[in-house]
Amino acid sequence: MTLQSNASRSTRVRLSSALLLAAALVSPSCSSWCDGWTITNSTPDPIQRGGSSFAGSAHWAFDRAQPHIVAFSNGTGDNKLLHIIGAYVYEDGRLPANRGTWSIALRSPSQQKLLTVKVLHDGTTETEIKEHTNDDVGSVHSGFVNSTDVFTAIAPHRTGSSKLAAAVLQGDVWSVHFGDEGHSTKWDGQYVE
Repeated sequence: MTLQSNASRSTRVRLSSALLLAAALVSPSCSSWCDGWTITNSTPDPIQRGGSSFAGSAHWAFDRAQPHIVAFSNGTGDNKLLHIIGAYVYEDGRLPANRGTWSIALRSPSQQKLLTVKVLHDGTTETEIKEHTNDDVGSVHSGFVNSTDVFTAIAPHRTGSSKLAAAVLQGDVWSVHFGDEGHSTKWDGQYVE
């Protein structure tokens, strides 16, 4: 798979939209405009994941998505990683043991299709393939750091007490939103003031 970086204004707009959607999934104070996108209060409290620091991270999810990505490639090798979105990401950069998802979207210009792989907290996957003809699509930097590194870089700058976040990697930027508190790093984990 070839991943290329091309952050543009439209990428930043899509990033903002993706972060708003992910934040709506996490925010307990979401207004009526996002009804149906939120997980209700009946959802169990998050349980911090045990095991290695890799389990439940964005790279872990990307590895889980690989069989679907390879099948989607169909030998073309022209996939572009558009974004990775995490909903209910724990403050250590991993999904809790009992909820949360990473959503990974790739586009194949030659097929003009978009693959979305949703990796659930337990490692199971769901996929969706649909037509996608937009050629002006930026992609994620191929050497992006893991979510655990991003959350480590953000930790000294945090002021709130929320344990769950929405995380979005699009273009060259990781954006992380804990309730009313937002932070960003570059694709390499360098904190952005």
